[in-house]
Amino acid sequence: MLSQKEVERLYYGLRSHINLQGDEEGQALRALSNEFILRNVNIGESLWDLDSDIGDLHFILEGTFAEYLKRGTHSFILRFYRPGKFAFSEDSLLYSNGSDTYSKALSNAKVVYLPSIHFQNALRQG
Repeated sequence: MLSQKEVERLYYGLRSHINLQGDEEGQALRALSNEFILRNVNIGESLWDLDSDIGDLHFILEGTFAEYLKRGTHSFILRFYRPGKFAFSEDSLLYSNGSDTYSKALSNAKVVYLPSIHFQNALRQG
């Protein structure tokens, strides 16, 4: 379960990407913030793997991650993720394809994530 402080950090992180149109949308966003699940990640563990079709949305509370693109036998760093930022596989979350990238923790970390089923349900409801 998330602490109130973690929910607030997440809420303001989400809010920085969404233009709210009134109190009702603000309440819905706050409710969504409470749906995220806490996860501790050890150095070297993944948020998502190559060819993964899991499109979870991660919000980094503590720690640092790198996202890599694999081409042939080589891996290239695409971006770094730091606390207060969202991390996700664009291929999996946005396009429902297997991921061409993977993500690894560069330090011990704490993240919250929203399972992709929440996005699929929202899209079905229209």
